[in-house]
Amino acid sequence: MQQFKTKFPTGYDIPDPLNDNIDMHVIVPEGKVFFATIFTLRNIQHLMDKLGMAYFSGADMLILNDLMKETIRIAITQIIEADELDTALSEIGSIEAVYGTGKNYDNLVDETILYN
Repeated sequence: MQQFKTKFPTGYDIPDPLNDNIDMHVIVPEGKVFFATIFTLRNIQHLMDKLGMAYFSGADMLILNDLMKETIRIAITQIIEADELDTALSEIGSIEAVYGTGKNYDNLVDETILYN
């Protein structure tokens, strides 16, 4: 399995993991950073109802059952194992371009790993 790290650029604050959405970066050891917004099915329905929309679309959108960190990690692992990272998410640049000079894969904290 290929290694990766995840970061939530606006922080991870999910009051209802079954009805929410969040922006996420996926970083691979080669130094590339990918972006997606993760939605739950319930959140899509909620947004459509709230906005009175007959459709819902979004660039770089992933749909998951819930936004628990473990679920997110499993989904990204499956995407990478299916060799679909560059089609399911958009590459937004290198680690240094996104996070700043001096940053590299080894000194980024993975935000979906549940530390004790």
